Amino acid sequence: MKLARGQRGIFNALIIRWLALLTAALLYLFNTYKGSLLVLAAAFIYCSLLTYYWRQINKAVQRTPWLVFIDLTMATALVWLTNAHWTSPYYLYVLSCILTSSLALGLRYGLLSALYVSILYTAYIVPNGHLMSEIINDQTFDLLASSYIGFFLIAFFFGYPAHIIQQIDNAKNDITQVDKKLEAAQQIIAAAPLDQTQLSAREQQVLSCLAQGRTNAQIASDLFISEATVKNHLYRIYKKLGIKSRDDVIKHFHSMQVETPVES
Repeated sequence: MKLARGQRGIFNALIIRWLALLTAALLYLFNTYKGSLLVLAAAFIYCSLLTYYWRQINKAVQRTPWLVFIDLTMATALVWLTNAHWTSPYYLYVLSCILTSSLALGLRYGLLSALYVSILYTAYIVPNGHLMSEIINDQTFDLLASSYIGFFLIAFFFGYPAHIIQQIDNAKNDITQVDKKLEAAQQIIAAAPLDQTQLSAREQQVLSCLAQGRTNAQIASDLFISEATVKNHLYRIYKKLGIKSRDDVIKHFHSMQVETPVES
């Protein structure tokens, strides 16, 4: 099964999510953490469903990005249910959820995910007298700050590369579209009965684009040249073909095509 580059990232993020969840299971198994087995079972069921339907979920998130915040809410709820902070066995699971959203949606949504989790994290810890007194008594404010920093570091270091990769893919798609347009232009040129020998290769490209009804700006974009260069080419085309206006060039181009005899 061959996966696209973006899909591979999401699939790998799911693997990391499972590893984080297995860590929580091991802590429970070796009695390092006395938590609810029901919560652990619910987390496994939820992660199993995400894994089984990961393709459909990925497509749904691409169409409706805000769905990722439902996943973040459920992940943070696991920390709440353990009545802990960064010591929760599900803390790494929350980080894996931020990682997934960063890979799936890029830097902007990755940072928004980190901000959203930070808000939920604060909304739980600050009103919780037990956790706040523990932080104050143990003087672990640096660990609390590190928790927030961790959210944003995960979002940045996975979201930014995903953003760059998306930009590269978009550029490749644009180049592909340009190649298709140029190929179509060459086909038009090849079918045209005009005496092309008097025009240079670039002038022929400009002429074919012109025959398609493209504006100077569009021709410049298609051929990666400036509008001034397009105007210079058009001037030479007019001069060589003995035509004085843009409309006359288009009419002459298509009239010559109609007059071409069809070989039997």
